[in-house]
Amino acid sequence: MKVRIDGKKTDINIDLRKLTGAREALRLIELRLLYPDRVIKHVEVDGRQIPPEDVVSPLLLKRANIVTEPSVDFVRKHIEISIFALESVPAAAKRIASEWYEKGEVSRINLSSLLSSVDWTVKVFERGSSILPIVEGADEAVLSVEEAILKADELSELDEDALLEFLDGDFIGAVLRWKEFLRDVVKLITKSSMENH
Repeated sequence: MKVRIDGKKTDINIDLRKLTGAREALRLIELRLLYPDRVIKHVEVDGRQIPPEDVVSPLLLKRANIVTEPSVDFVRKHIEISIFALESVPAAAKRIASEWYEKGEVSRINLSSLLSSVDWTVKVFERGSSILPIVEGADEAVLSVEEAILKADELSELDEDALLEFLDGDFIGAVLRWKEFLRDVVKLITKSSMENH
């Protein structure tokens, strides 16, 4: 099969009949031809940009131009989204702590969502770390925020008063340190990118 990647026609050995659809073909193209240096940014069909997940037909894929970007830029964008998501964590933690006894089950659901959100930011960093420059202090930063997530989860089952104190203090501190670490990562990526150009 021939595909266009960044405007250049490229041959790739894919039997479309064995795949479930164009999305699986895009994953194979990314894995075989682009990984680890580049990722698919979007797909252009007839001059129109569409997200890769909207390419549903192999015929559409044959007409498409697959536009890529450096993997590091992709990871940087997701870390920036993580930083943005972390902005609301201190206020949310304080609200959960102040409403814990009053709102009961709703507060437990909110805490679970909050912890999952912070954990998602850790996963974003960990998945991208294989293509990032080596970041000093990364293991300690990840361990610190993961310990805070686990402690909040455990305290919610064991000692609610201790949980509320932890949420309003040490948990927020751990999240703020994690956010600063991610900001430093973005600065490092940006500096490395500028040095390479």
